This record gives sequence, C-alpha cells and structure tokens, in this order.
Amino acid sequence: MEGKWEIDDVLHLKHRFHQHPLTLVDINQSEEKVAANCQGCGQVVSGQCFSCANSDCNYHLHQKCAQLPFINNHPLHLKHRGYFFLGRRHAYPEYACTLCKEKSSAFLYVCGLCYFCLDINCALYLSNKVGENFFYQSKDEAHQLAFIFFENHKDKLIKIVPCSWCHEPLADSTYVSAECKFHLHKSCFDELPTQIDHPCHRTHPLMLEFDNKNRFCKICQEGDDYEQNLFYYHCVACNFDIHLQCIWPRPVIEDHKRYHIHHEHPFMLHWRRDSFTCDACGTNGNSASYVCCACHLQVHVNCASLPRTIKISRHDHPLSHKYFFNNKKEHDCQVCFEQVKTEYGNYQCLKADCNYVAHVECATLDPSLYDVIEDENLGEDMDCSSFRVIEQNKDGEATKIRHFLHDEDEHDLVLLVLDDQMKQHDSRCCDGCVVSLSISGSAEGSDRPFYYSCLKCDFVLHKGCAVLPKKKHHWYHRFLNTLQSDKNDIFDCNLCGHSCSGFYYQSGIRMKLCLRCAKTPSIIKSGQVHKHKVFFDHRCLEQCNACGRSIDEMGSFRCKDCNSSSFTLDFACVTLPPTIEHKSVCDQHLLQLITYGTEQEEYSESEQAYCNICEICETKRDPKHWYYHCAICDTSAHPNCVLGNYPFIKTSAPFWFSCDNHHRLSFARKKIYECPPQCSECAKHCQDLFLECAPCNYIRHYPYCP
Repeated sequence: MEGKWEIDDVLHLKHRFHQHPLTLVDINQSEEKVAANCQGCGQVVSGQCFSCANSDCNYHLHQKCAQLPFINNHPLHLKHRGYFFLGRRHAYPEYACTLCKEKSSAFLYVCGLCYFCLDINCALYLSNKVGENFFYQSKDEAHQLAFIFFENHKDKLIKIVPCSWCHEPLADSTYVSAECKFHLHKSCFDELPTQIDHPCHRTHPLMLEFDNKNRFCKICQEGDDYEQNLFYYHCVACNFDIHLQCIWPRPVIEDHKRYHIHHEHPFMLHWRRDSFTCDACGTNGNSASYVCCACHLQVHVNCASLPRTIKISRHDHPLSHKYFFNNKKEHDCQVCFEQVKTEYGNYQCLKADCNYVAHVECATLDPSLYDVIEDENLGEDMDCSSFRVIEQNKDGEATKIRHFLHDEDEHDLVLLVLDDQMKQHDSRCCDGCVVSLSISGSAEGSDRPFYYSCLKCDFVLHKGCAVLPKKKHHWYHRFLNTLQSDKNDIFDCNLCGHSCSGFYYQSGIRMKLCLRCAKTPSIIKSGQVHKHKVFFDHRCLEQCNACGRSIDEMGSFRCKDCNSSSFTLDFACVTLPPTIEHKSVCDQHLLQLITYGTEQEEYSESEQAYCNICEICETKRDPKHWYYHCAICDTSAHPNCVLGNYPFIKTSAPFWFSCDNHHRLSFARKKIYECPPQCSECAKHCQDLFLECAPCNYIRHYPYCP
C-alpha cells in the first residue's frame, strides 16, 4: 500500500476529502453526547477518531479510515497494480462493490483501468487477511491461485452471491478468489475434485487446471480475457473446457427472484449436446441447455437468467426482454444494424411509440454498458438545467440567461446570431467546445449559428452548448456524467484524445468528455461524414479510413453498407470541425472538410500529383484520407496541419502556471504572419501555442521547453 496522507503529527491530519484539518479526539469524552457516523465507512464512531474542529462540519473518521492509503495494491485486484485508488461514493454513484454488490460506504476503492471496486468495509476486512492467503494446488502442483478466507463478513453477501461450485447460498465461512470471479464454501473448497467425469464429455475425464489462457467454456459458451487467471476443467486430448462455476448448473431453475428468470414456467436442465437455436437470444448452441416443456423453449444456460428489464447506454428508455416479437415487420438491431430474427427473443423498448430493438447479445455484451433495473417505470426526467432564464421572447425562446458555469458577478448572457458576413470574419471561439462561433453548436448541425454572449466580458457560448444539461447520460458508457469546467487547467478528452480547455462532462475521476465528443451521436446520418449511415461499435478496432491511424481499445464508428471494403472512423476524425479558418492556406475563405468522394478524377495524373500536396507542410498527402480544401482557391491541406498543436485550447484561457511576479499565465498563439516569440526560459522560439504574462512580457513554451 502507498500514498499516505499528510500527517502533521499523531494528533493532526490533512485529508484530501475534507477542506479542514482533522484532529484526533476521544468522541466519548466530548461535551455533545450525540451519536456520530464515520464519513468513510458509514459505521458508528466511538472512542478515538479524527474529527473536524469546525462544529458546523460534524465530520468524523475512524483512525483506520482516516489513514487509508490513496493507492492500494489490493490482493483481490493485482492485475492493475498502481491504479486501484481511493474515491468518494458521490463521484461513483453507479459503482457497486464487486464483492458484496452493495453501495454502502462513503469511501470506496476503484480501479482506474476497469470497473472493479471494493467498498471500504470489504477492502479493510480483506486487507487484514493478506497474510492469511490460502492456495489451492492442482494435482500436478504446477498452478496456484490465491484465495482469501473470511468469516462473518456480511449477511448481504451470503444472500446475494451463491457458491460457484454447488450454487447454494454462501455460509459464513467463505473463500473468495482474485478479481472476485468465484466464491466457495469452505467445505466445497476442501473437497474440490481434481478430476471428474462429466455428462457433456463422456469420452475422457476432465482435469482441474488454472491458467490465464483464453479458453472457451462449452457450457456458458463464453471466452475469457488473457489477463484473467481462472479455474477450468480441461480435456487435453479434445481441447474441451468448462469453467469451474459452470461445471454443475442447477437441474431446475424456478426461483424467479433469486435467479432473475422472467418466464412463467420452470426451466429444466438438458445435458445432451445437440445443436439448437436459442429461443431467448436467437444464436446457435451445441451444449447443455435449459428447456421449458410447456412452451417448447430451449435456451442457453446463461440465457435462462437473462434480466427482464435493462437500461443500455445507447438508448434513453428501458428495454424489456421478449421471447416473441408481437410485430412481425422487419427490424434492424439498433446496436449492430443487422436484421433481428423476429421468431426469437430480443430486447424491445418499453415505450409504446418507440421502435427501438436490439439483439440480446448486442444489448448485454459488455456489463459496463447496461444496468439491470427493477422498476420498469423508472423516471426519465430530472431537473438538471444548466441555466436560468432571465428573459424570453414571445415564442418562449430564452433571449437572456444566467449559466451556472459563468455565474460571476451576475454576468448574464444574451442570445445573438452571426450573419453571413460575420461568419467569414469572426474568429471568436465558443468557451464551451472551443470551436469557431461560425459553426453551429447544435448536435443536429443547424446552419443558423445562434450563440449567447456575455454582457460584461468576452465569454461566448454556442446556443447548443449553452443548453446542454448539468447531468447527462452518454451512450459511450452507462454512468451519469456531470458538466464541469476548470478555468485554470487543461484536460485530456478520453474519446478523441485532444488536450482541451472549456467545458467537459465527467464521470468519476477517469472519464472526461469534451463537448464535441459529448454531443456526437452514436448514429451519424448518411451524408454527414460518409455516404452511408455510420454507427459506433465498441468492438470495431480497424484502421481509420479518414487518417490511416490504428484504432485502440476505445472502439470506432463503422459503416455496415460498405461491403466491398470496411469503412471505419475514430473519434478524433468524426469530431473534426466541418469548416475552419487558416490564413496561410486561404486568407479569404473558410476551408471545407472533404470527407467522402473526390473531385480529382477529372485531373490528369500529373495534375493529381500536384493537387495532393499539402499547402502548409508542402509534403504529399494521401488522396484517400480526409483533408481541408478551398474550392474557390483550389488549395488543400492535412487536417493536422490546419489544426496545429492543441487546436482546442482557447487563446486567453488562464492556466495555473505563474510568472516570477506570481501573475497567472494565459494561453496565446503565434499569428501566421508574426515572428515567433522567444521563450523567457530557454530562449528558443515558440512556434505555436505558448503561455504568457502580458504585463511582465514573460513567455514560455507549453507544456514544457524543448
């Protein structure tokens, strides 16, 4: 463990989650005999604890909670060492403890690279057991896996999590594996066989093995991540594998509440390995299954307990699983846009006037992209307006507002519109998305650039940026995002990868979305960035057609109609401004982003070679990639050359660096025809974006000197 808090002495502590210093006191000896709860674990405080001296705070922490390390290399989550850090519940409201499934404590440990988390009570209990790890050895003693043994931990855990071997409720003595992949009774752990005969593989016995190979379970028909270390029963001769937790499915599933089944009849286990099409999801199976004799349904083992109602990140309304499609018209899945088989099960929108449909596999493929919900009448509206209306016109349109991220000294914003002449010469950028005001800020791409301008300063916002809500669910993940702005710092957008100033949506600590990405829909209509409709696919990791770069694990937009060759776009290219100003390329007109199609077919081969030269860097550009172009002046350039370094950091935006006179620095950018300024630190010239203090004539490179 590492990352201890700053402790002045044994009696005083400065904690990052509280604004005042904390002092070690004996709460039982305080004058106010009022019961207090720890702000970390939520349990009652008694005896010595750290408390805030400010009586209005009523803030208390157990000693063990106050001195928790910020970074915790916990034995249950060692695959991401150094990224398991302490957080506060209000920053991660959707995160449930991976072990006990609760959202109880105010503090929790969360992983910065995945969705693994532990509430403080589980983390504290298990951390005390680090020295008591138990190892299960396979028969050949070649593989070992650390288990942590604990007793009398939580009644809730016993009710929610069944034993991975016998599927019965957990007793108070339990073994839990790394990553909480499975839990075992002490008796099941002690008697776990190293060799079994199984009805799904009668040819050879199966041997218990443990490794991190990417094996495919023949029962649940799912593979596993290479980084996961799991137990399997394996046949070497036939390359046949079954998860430990899948080895003995329950013979009958009829407890609707416990096993989440929403079919009115019991499901009976059918061991015979026959090929079938699952009536719940419409995909093929060839292993053990569950059958309903009354309805003649046959489903995968996993599909027997599909949740009835879920809320996926891509759709605003809850979806309900149906075994049969009432409407026999052809429908496309709104995730992969392939046809849905109406004779098999799928997820359908609960709203009567909404035709949203998704394959079961598409809707539930990634647990981080959906929530299981119990209340089908889940409220959709919440009061999250980001502005207050001061004045409005007769049509009800807000003409003067007060925005919560620009509420300094009663600065009001008034609604204005750029005319055609102003579009050509107005170089101002929106303080929200840091894109030119001449480009509409609405998600629909309206041609009328309305914007709000402050009456007391130069703060401006696209209308589309000004009306964005304080809280918003984004289709990229299932967690709630909050609109924020750090006026003295820069953030990196997790989707497009650009360093940005302005507004952003944040979920927890690790996920920040710039407004350009936050406003990008998951489905982009035909004609906007491609001749066909494109949609986002988390699984699509092919090369981007617009820039040629490889796409990382974030996923990408793709077109399903381009059958001859795949068409893929990354977030950075999808969110490129459709028009942009660049004086060195064309000092009279805006440049247009050329996305699909080309007008060079009429040119000769030699003329095409000349046309494919970037006007800025004077190197050859790939004609298959996107570029900026002025049709009037017939000039073109690479998008990266036109944008320059840090294109979405607004000039004049303040930064937390200070000069020698303790003045806050602000961003500036060298004009095209200006001589580059000299850095006050290294004496080299600043070619693009830099930091300056105008009163002190102080200039320095950003982010550091070369």
